[in-house]
Amino acid sequence: MAAAPIDAARDPHIACGSSEMGGRWRTACSFRCCVTSLKPESDDEWVPSPPKPAKRRRSSESSLPPSRDPSDGGDLGVHTLLSRTFPLHHRDDPVHDTIVRQLRQLEKYEIALQGDDFHDKEASAHNHEALSYARASAVVASLPWSLTAARARGREHVVAKLCEEPYVGSFRAQQIWDLLTTGSCEALGAMRDNRAPLGSNGKARLINKAGRVMTGAHGKWVMSRVLGLSALRACNLYDDTGQYGGDKTSLGRPIRSIEELRGLSAAESGLVHGACGGRASFQFGLRIAEELLVPVPPDETERAQAAVREIVWRQARARCGCTRPVELCRDVEERGCRCAWHVELVGGSRRRGKAGHDADLLVWHESEEASWGEGEAGCVLLPLARELEATGRLVRAAEGWQMVSTHHARRQPVRNPQNGKLTRAHRCSPRTSSRGFENLAIDFHDRLFGVWRTQEGRHHRIDIIVCAVPEELPFARLSWTGSRNLNRLMRLQAIKLGLRLTAHGIFADAGKEPSKTVLLHAGVPAQVVQLGCFEEVPYSYVRTEADILRILARGTDDYNALIDPRNRNA
Repeated sequence: MAAAPIDAARDPHIACGSSEMGGRWRTACSFRCCVTSLKPESDDEWVPSPPKPAKRRRSSESSLPPSRDPSDGGDLGVHTLLSRTFPLHHRDDPVHDTIVRQLRQLEKYEIALQGDDFHDKEASAHNHEALSYARASAVVASLPWSLTAARARGREHVVAKLCEEPYVGSFRAQQIWDLLTTGSCEALGAMRDNRAPLGSNGKARLINKAGRVMTGAHGKWVMSRVLGLSALRACNLYDDTGQYGGDKTSLGRPIRSIEELRGLSAAESGLVHGACGGRASFQFGLRIAEELLVPVPPDETERAQAAVREIVWRQARARCGCTRPVELCRDVEERGCRCAWHVELVGGSRRRGKAGHDADLLVWHESEEASWGEGEAGCVLLPLARELEATGRLVRAAEGWQMVSTHHARRQPVRNPQNGKLTRAHRCSPRTSSRGFENLAIDFHDRLFGVWRTQEGRHHRIDIIVCAVPEELPFARLSWTGSRNLNRLMRLQAIKLGLRLTAHGIFADAGKEPSKTVLLHAGVPAQVVQLGCFEEVPYSYVRTEADILRILARGTDDYNALIDPRNRNA
């Protein structure tokens, strides 16, 4: 590999390990890419520090694993935030709620400009600005002190106090001060006006490292809310890049509003809708764009939940031949009647106590699996979807938009190639990612993303998830409740403990050690379990979300406040 040019090595804005450095690291680097004693500035140039050498293996096999204490510098941010609560409304100061909304809007604008992705050590070239705003909003939501009360002591005091918080540097702290005192900040004003925002260096962020134009944030965000139109495809239309999928034929002009999308000719639509799920999906998304922005009414959420439950029960009774009265089955459902399926609200409904712009339903059974064979006759989800379509409640894929994923083949019993133990295929090599929507690539619960049609003809988004196997319910419940930002923090905490957390279990990570000691409970004596590479923590130890949180907290109750889903609005 060629040595890095001398100018690149001296430039503090070029990170160690980057392509500009030829993949090399500076010797005794004093720039912020490598100085871990300082908090990152949380701006558009933040990069992760280089990996540290592994600690010496302990001589005693019975000792706890050589993982760092959550209070040290490397783990401080994750541990601090997971030790807090994230209620829907700040406990002391309503001003925090306003600032949280503004920071989350900045996150959405960054995603609209750069794509729905996150920056982390596993994927080193993604949208870290969006992640920075997401973390900052979580900090403000969970602050144990009041911004309004601190404001009386002036800007320097508030900025300094914010810089003591995890994941907040001086640049982000100054933005929060501006939001507190003026109701806006430079970045928010610029993005609302479709101008390029300024970076922490004071220069306009005109083009990002991927070559994407950093103007038009608000317009791109509005367009990306159209069903089936991704953030990056909206960017391509807005900037007229011609990249609408596999076809690079330009429309010859930028498309910068939903109205302009609706005004495309048939030939022009053909260039776009092929990359958006087909003509029917594209036109359907445009037709109901405004409807999907309206929150789902609570009574409609309850009707959807009841309809799904009734169909799942009836179909299960037909499969198992149950002849008991339905009322009796419901009375004994906790004791495992084969037709006693549960349907519960997850997602924002569980965190906030009411649905947002969609309704998320988790279908599960205490002893039955989501599938027993391939195809429609071998699973719970597909027959459920067909009957919902027949009743007119679920919009058919051919008429609108639907995304269905079933994973029976990926969940079959196999021998773990690492240790020869019997497990399931989707647990053999667990991967985790912090890349937003792409996390679904490692989620093997059967699921349907669709559009619910009310009796009055209104439309709302609905997601139906069927828990793959009964023992994975706590992980499915935790993952699909969210929030996405909180899920990412929990996954990062697991990684710091040498573990991997997914929607299916907690697994020992691959490493130099032949086995991993996991602290289940830090009592006297401590309760531990020894795992081989990619081996899951036995499900007999993890029956609830509280058990998962205790493992992430190194066997303590430090994260117990998050057991209540209403405290997970990070």
